[in-house]
Amino acid sequence: MLRIVAVSVVCFILTDCHKIHKRWVDIENATFTFDCTNRAIGFYADVEYDCQIFHMCDPEGRRIPHVCANDTSFNQEYRVCDWENNFDCSEAPKWYFLNELTYATDPPKDVEDDYHDNN
Repeated sequence: MLRIVAVSVVCFILTDCHKIHKRWVDIENATFTFDCTNRAIGFYADVEYDCQIFHMCDPEGRRIPHVCANDTSFNQEYRVCDWENNFDCSEAPKWYFLNELTYATDPPKDVEDDYHDNN
């Protein structure tokens, strides 16, 4: 038991463990300036929130915010929540274009036309 307390004290003193964990209790009251209008379908880091929040933009231009787990932020290049020391959040906008490539699809073919072509 004494070892656990000692390790906890060392962690607290050396690394400011009390500051490491972020809590998003008030997420309902958060305000966002990020807008999905004229953006490709996809996931976008919110730089104003240090990439701890990211938004999914749907085909109708709606924005659905999501929060990364504690100690992680949204890595725009890989579009996953990642350890904050693995990337520079301020560079997220330069990777937004990847959403245009990932979710680009050809228009669906008319199934009936395929049926007539094959018979």
